Amino acid sequence: MCHSVKYVNCYGCHLGKGARSELDFRIGLNLRVDRPYTHTLVRHAPTTREMLESKVRDALPNYDDFPTWLPTFPHTIQRVTPQNRSCNSCHGNPELFLLKDKLDPRYPKANAKVAVPRVPPKR
Repeated sequence: MCHSVKYVNCYGCHLGKGARSELDFRIGLNLRVDRPYTHTLVRHAPTTREMLESKVRDALPNYDDFPTWLPTFPHTIQRVTPQNRSCNSCHGNPELFLLKDKLDPRYPKANAKVAVPRVPPKR
């Protein structure tokens, strides 16, 4: 996140033609045991429970078991960004974190595992 700029997210392909374009990613909790970090950059893959119903009935029976906020590796890296001008560009900034109270209830309950309980304090 520190050296990345916002990019177009996955909404157009996942939700179909005419879907809104999202320019967003957040800092969430790292669920990967092979990475020693507490936080990681996540992006939202807008998979809905009903998105495949016209093709396959009950195609996602375990929908709530897997988060739709997933680790991301942006390809829009820049040396200087608004975020890396100081530590406090991120620390103490609730706009950058995937907070539990900001989760959209239309998406899987498993997103709560990725959400940050509170914003890290300013340094």
